[in-house]
Amino acid sequence: FPTRASPRLLLAVNLSDHVHYYHCGAPFEYTLYHPATQTLERVVLGPDVAAGQKLQVCVKGGTWKCGRLLVPQESAAAAEPGQQHCLLGEAVGPGFDFHDFTWVQAEQVVALGDADARATLTPYVHERIAELGGDAAATVKDAEGHYAEDVAEESKRRLA
Repeated sequence: FPTRASPRLLLAVNLSDHVHYYHCGAPFEYTLYHPATQTLERVVLGPDVAAGQKLQVCVKGGTWKCGRLLVPQESAAAAEPGQQHCLLGEAVGPGFDFHDFTWVQAEQVVALGDADARATLTPYVHERIAELGGDAAATVKDAEGHYAEDVAEESKRRLA
């Protein structure tokens, strides 16, 4: 789950269709890039449905996705406790497997014909993606570790 300390979801793609569900906390903005139509879509998951936020978003397999926690502009100390994180759920069909998950490579983003898409997606490229060298096993291990680190850091922060 995104937190103020780790507010971004890095640019990735799943082979399977999936649904992201909003549970609680601050709103979360997903940016979706649809390679087939070469279009960007932004969806904000959050509690304020009247303001256009949604409680869930369906993402077709093959869609690139990234996102960020939308937090108030005030300092972290002044933010309300419920605005320092967002709890999201994800359902994947037929089922999630890290072997069906890949980080989108910087070269893939650079190759996009749409300058707006390149500018929007570039900040979400995994910082260490080049180190993985396109190796599937390394990507799986890195993805598993990336999500485990986020959970471990949040647990430490909550216990402190």
